[in-house]
Amino acid sequence: MEGINAYSRPAPDGKGVTVDVERMCLDLITVMKASGATKEIFLDMVSRMFDEVRVDVRIPKRAKN
Repeated sequence: MEGINAYSRPAPDGKGVTVDVERMCLDLITVMKASGATKEIFLDMVSRMFDEVRVDVRIPKRAKN
């Protein structure tokens, strides 16, 4: 999750984080195209990764209302 810091900003209300997902996707697509990957290779890779990634989000007790 370290890499997500480049795409994260405090939310406008100051109570969370906003992630620029569109910019993340554009950067990923740019790198994949620059490396010569085809759309099929890209979609296959992302599809496999999407199924394999597990996410567990926890809110620290001090941050709960």
